[in-house]
Amino acid sequence: MMRWRIPRTAQILVTGIALLLAPLTAQAGDLSQVKLALHAVGSPSKDPCGADAPSGFGCSRLNYPGNLTVQWPADGTPAYVYVLALDIPPTVGLAGATFGMTYTGGAFPASWNRCSTYDFHGPDWPASGSGITVTFDPCQDTVDPTDPEGEAFAILGYITMGAYSAGAAQVIHHPNSPPWQITVADCSAAESLLNESWCQGKIGFGTESGWNACFTCPDPVATSTWGAVKKTMASQP
Repeated sequence: MMRWRIPRTAQILVTGIALLLAPLTAQAGDLSQVKLALHAVGSPSKDPCGADAPSGFGCSRLNYPGNLTVQWPADGTPAYVYVLALDIPPTVGLAGATFGMTYTGGAFPASWNRCSTYDFHGPDWPASGSGITVTFDPCQDTVDPTDPEGEAFAILGYITMGAYSAGAAQVIHHPNSPPWQITVADCSAAESLLNESWCQGKIGFGTESGWNACFTCPDPVATSTWGAVKKTMASQP
């Protein structure tokens, strides 16, 4: 496992770049079970990333449904869509993540508001197909008391968005990463490739179904087409 021997501020910057460019292999301090979930709220609070941020998600590997809002009306009502890292082992913690976003139908993003310490992205973020790396200092290991397994969570940031017709917003891989490979890093900067990267969080607008990342994803290897996987996902709660 790689050990960083550089000042803390420089470590965070290097970790962000490493998350984006390093080989995607799981190492000690495994975080492969982490879920990048989406959760929509109607308005941000005075301290949207701190004391007033959403909490009590209750998500776990036990397929517990949690308290995520994954459906939103397609009538132009603004949605503030939080990007959350759930099911983090508190003894390991989360220092960063590299991922992307995609939108379909009438869903459109307006702006990104980070809750991490640093972020690294191009000028097109959070447009469809763009990507971002977020890093935290200190490392995130706050336990969710409503999680049946006592796992921790982290709030990466939130996207202000909406829709005037049916559509969806979904977490995907970073455009510089291989397809459906999403990476997170633990407190020692060891990286893990997420399990089930093809069906992380999804917000559905109008008649388009969202996806609750607390649930186990259908296995695409056992499904003939990606379209069939999406159809199966849409049928979930």
